[in-house]
Amino acid sequence: MRGFGTYKVGGEFAVQHQLKLLLKVDREESALFDRGLVPGGGNFPRIDIPISISGAVCFDTVIDIHAAPVVLSITKGSLNNTNNFLQMRMSGPSGSDAVVETSANLQAWTPVQTNALTIDGVDLSVPLSTNQCQFFRARLVP
Repeated sequence: MRGFGTYKVGGEFAVQHQLKLLLKVDREESALFDRGLVPGGGNFPRIDIPISISGAVCFDTVIDIHAAPVVLSITKGSLNNTNNFLQMRMSGPSGSDAVVETSANLQAWTPVQTNALTIDGVDLSVPLSTNQCQFFRARLVP
């Protein structure tokens, strides 16, 4: 299954949301799944909404969407500065790759290392520079 779509959430008095997806399943023609504007969406960025082609009537294709942001985290108490290396334990979705980047100004970022995340997390050891200011970030990469 492949496709793309839009998700809208908002409302002046009551929170409502709408999900539209144009999906292609196997070799079938692309189909528009449109939930319409319905109550909900107050848990954004978490998305929980069923969608269908024909309003979920007889012989319709219905997909129940459950999505949430993916989080990378540093294990509490694992952050250390030892022998000019920043050491930490990072966890996130198993099987994903995370790149650690550094910056002196929070504008230009340079990759330092890429790590494959396991179910138990991964221990990182990143060299510190001689710069007075050094910032780090980690992000998932495709």
